Amino acid sequence: MKHFLCLMFCIPLYFCATAQEQTGEAVKSKKFFAGVSYTYLSADMKLASMTLHSVWFGQDLGETKLSGEELDELNDDFKRHSNINALLAEFGWRIVNKPDVKWNFTASILAGIADNLSTIENKNTGTQEFKFNSGLSKPCLGLAFDLGYRITSHWGISLQPNIVGSMGKSTSVSDAIYPDPVNFTSTREHKYRNLYGKVSLLARFVTGPVTIYAGPGFYAFWSWHDYTRHYYEGQPGEEIIEEIKTGAVTRSLFAGAVGASWDIIPQLTLFAQSEIGNDLSVTGGVHFNF
Repeated sequence: MKHFLCLMFCIPLYFCATAQEQTGEAVKSKKFFAGVSYTYLSADMKLASMTLHSVWFGQDLGETKLSGEELDELNDDFKRHSNINALLAEFGWRIVNKPDVKWNFTASILAGIADNLSTIENKNTGTQEFKFNSGLSKPCLGLAFDLGYRITSHWGISLQPNIVGSMGKSTSVSDAIYPDPVNFTSTREHKYRNLYGKVSLLARFVTGPVTIYAGPGFYAFWSWHDYTRHYYEGQPGEEIIEEIKTGAVTRSLFAGAVGASWDIIPQLTLFAQSEIGNDLSVTGGVHFNF
């Protein structure tokens, strides 16, 4: 999957790099833009916190919070992975963007839908013991910024921070870690909140309608889960409730970023960007400038 997405990213990058350079008047800048984009994130996760809460037949047995050593043991024995797909609409404002000013600043808001596919694999046996899939229907909202400085007519630098959050719940859970007790039926509900943030410091090269940029990036993906299981024996009050609250974060925090944008016409811009390290993030889309 990672190789396929990298290929899909490189194809528009190639065409951007080989696009014919304009020799006449530069593409006229527009104040606002609206667009759509697709983002894919594949990340290895580690447990940062875990709390267990049990209620048996109406009796609250209290909470247990795992220690740092216990979390380390679970991280050593189990591999946690998250895949995120997001379809986003974007509206942006080029707040500072004048030919006689070397600085430029753009801010945009993103909104759309996202999914969350989370899995847990037992490293000792190589078997998948837990799977949660929210489906591509959960709300997603974010902010993106671009602060740039033009060094020459071709070269510049760009600082690009952005943050995107999503949340949702689902009963689509495959759980081999906590099987149903004998003679009990169960219902399961999984709620989650995700937050993805990144900051990239990029060198920028402009040639005609094409801008190519690359540089280091810092990123983090946080994911909080509230997984509740209800076990019923059939009689009123004969119920067991088990709740697990976990917090997870990406194992790696650094990646290399590369991207490109292509002003096909003044009103239309294609763009693509990828952060590649231990994890993979790919974004591509189109902006309509006005």
